[in-house]
Amino acid sequence: MQAKAKQAGPRSLARLKVALHRAGITQQQVADAAGVVVPTVCHVLAGRAVSANVINTAKRLLAARQNGREPVAAAANPADGLETTPAP
Repeated sequence: MQAKAKQAGPRSLARLKVALHRAGITQQQVADAAGVVVPTVCHVLAGRAVSANVINTAKRLLAARQNGREPVAAAANPADGLETTPAP
C-alpha cells in the first residue's frame, strides 16, 4: 500500500499566499525559481493543484527574503523534463 502525499491545507496555503504578498514575492518569481509557469503557481496557491516543488520553492524564497538575502534560483530538476541551458 502506497502512502498518499500529504497536501497543504487551505489555511496553510492562504497563509503562504499572504506571506509571499507581504514579502513582495510575486507568483512570477516563484514560477521562475520552481521552473514552472505562473498558472501552475496560481493553481497550487489556490488549492486546485498539488506541487511540493512550488510550495517548497515559495517557502525557500520567503526564508531567503526574511533572512535579508536574495534567493538563488533553483536549478532545474532533470526529472521534471526541463532542459537547462548555461547562461551566456
